[in-house]
Amino acid sequence: QAFSGLLMFLPYSKISAVGIEDVGYQQTLGFWVNYFLREHGIKNIHVVPLKPHGRSKETRIRLFIAECYKGTYYIHNQETRRDFTWQASMYKIGAKDNKDDLLDAVAYGVDVRNEYWHLIYSLNNPRTVDQHECKVVAYNTPF
Repeated sequence: QAFSGLLMFLPYSKISAVGIEDVGYQQTLGFWVNYFLREHGIKNIHVVPLKPHGRSKETRIRLFIAECYKGTYYIHNQETRRDFTWQASMYKIGAKDNKDDLLDAVAYGVDVRNEYWHLIYSLNNPRTVDQHECKVVAYNTPF
């Protein structure tokens, strides 16, 4: 279900990079997303592998929240920001049964930014973000 939703979303998303966790079952998801993009002639969306780099899910989430506190990361979509805040407020440190799928997915955004910055650009105006002035808005998170 998530896979078909992703495939329906991608051609209209205006995003240039999709990160897929490169462990376990998700490795096959990367193959199929690339296959779908090739079959439909979509060339301006890059599928990039996301690796945990030895960090636990909780560590990735903690590092991301630290980025939010520093003001170096912002969740632009209001619904995603609301859902992220809800999951973060319900998160129990050290618990194995947390509902944290969105927390972890968004936390990988820091890795996408750090490792694949050169692939991030607007599909409305396909130039890299390095060609535009970028700013971080201070105090822009609910944390």
